[in-house]
Amino acid sequence: FDSTAKIWDANGQLLDVLKHGDVVTSALYAPDGKYILTASRDSTARLWDPKQAKVITLRHGNEVTSAVFSHDGRTILTSSLDSLLRLWDTDGKLMHTYHLKDEVSSASFAPDDSRILGIAGNAVTIVEIKSDKQNSYDYPTKIYSATFSSDGARILTSCADSLVRLQSLTGELISTLRHFEKPKIAFFTPDGHI
Repeated sequence: FDSTAKIWDANGQLLDVLKHGDVVTSALYAPDGKYILTASRDSTARLWDPKQAKVITLRHGNEVTSAVFSHDGRTILTSSLDSLLRLWDTDGKLMHTYHLKDEVSSASFAPDDSRILGIAGNAVTIVEIKSDKQNSYDYPTKIYSATFSSDGARILTSCADSLVRLQSLTGELISTLRHFEKPKIAFFTPDGHI
């Protein structure tokens, strides 16, 4: 909770410290390893180029809950408690903003980068990037995680009611798995199994 992301080598040597104005909520490398993308409660995501000592700031109106790269590494998706999903290019240019109906706790790309999956309150929203079409599906309880299957045809959610739900992109419930505890995360295996 020191408002930084730190880069370490494999031997435990600190290489660099990436500073934000508040707690860092996520950090990851670009698919090509060139950039590091961080998100923070300071209402920003930052794109760092450590080799060039360059940083690009991507702004929201509230805490940035997640920041991820598209699978091809050319687009950045940010989600925020300001109820927005934003798409950016890697030069920091805002490409598109999507308004969801509640604070957005996380977002991700489909495997083919054609769709976005966002969690906003007790709903998951699937956004078709080319058409801007949004489909939201309400749940009876808080959603902790949501992810696309490897073929992008299904989504898996973990919820506060101790259920993991598998559903189609049209919202059709395929199956549920009950847990004794509240599952904070659920994911598919690389070959598409739960």
